[in-house]
Amino acid sequence: GLFVVRIGATTWSWRERSRAMEAELAALKHVPEHARIAAFSSGSGCRTWVLHGYDHLPSLAIVRRRAFVNTQWDIAGSTVMRPIYNLGYGFNDNESSTISGPDRRCKGEPLEARLRTLPRERFDFVWSFAGPAPAGTREWLGPVARGERGYLYRVVHGGQERKIALPPQAS
Repeated sequence: GLFVVRIGATTWSWRERSRAMEAELAALKHVPEHARIAAFSSGSGCRTWVLHGYDHLPSLAIVRRRAFVNTQWDIAGSTVMRPIYNLGYGFNDNESSTISGPDRRCKGEPLEARLRTLPRERFDFVWSFAGPAPAGTREWLGPVARGERGYLYRVVHGGQERKIALPPQAS
């Protein structure tokens, strides 16, 4: 009986988590292919056992929209790919996507400070799982979609949207 209860509870929990994640991923219908997304989330491993899963959820934009997202990390010798798009700009790896939460237990800067240093010309969207964008960013961030926890914003470049150039097709 305990086994059946345990399996049932785990199945229900995973189904609910899947529903919540798919609801957040609905924001990707507003993101064109080859977009550049700066994602921010307070780390789920901040001295707690609770893993909320929003740290790397934006990474699915890589496979669903062929986008660049700053949620990947490079561990020497462990991967065959190395993200190079933002080398030298400070928003090329997973460390740039982790921000401190409201209780400041997590490593990283608060969302407001991280957005202040974001190289805006290098991104098309900001996807935050750490609350809405602060008031000081509203002139260059336009709201696009909102999930239960996520906020997707379009970065306005000089008063207009950037036209996303498609890469040449391989023949």
